Amino acid sequence: PAIRKMTGLDPWKPEQIRVTLSRRFGKKSKKTRLLKGRLRLDDGKILMEPAQGQGNVMIGSSIGCDVIAVVPAGSGPLEDGTELDGFSI
Repeated sequence: PAIRKMTGLDPWKPEQIRVTLSRRFGKKSKKTRLLKGRLRLDDGKILMEPAQGQGNVMIGSSIGCDVIAVVPAGSGPLEDGTELDGFSI
């Protein structure tokens, strides 16, 4: 968003959307977590396929990702079908 704003692009803020996990994400989240993934439309529902390798330093897992979902602090493992707020990128 900062680069988009500095270059004068409008809208500079990412679009907020509601996504549904297409598969399980098995990690607990003590703190708020940003989950990278890919979007797909299936029968009118926006699904998010979580990327492999979600660690903070795993930059390569961001390749091809077009969405970031917000996992609330204190969440346990998330089952497929869980709905999350996200941002298209």
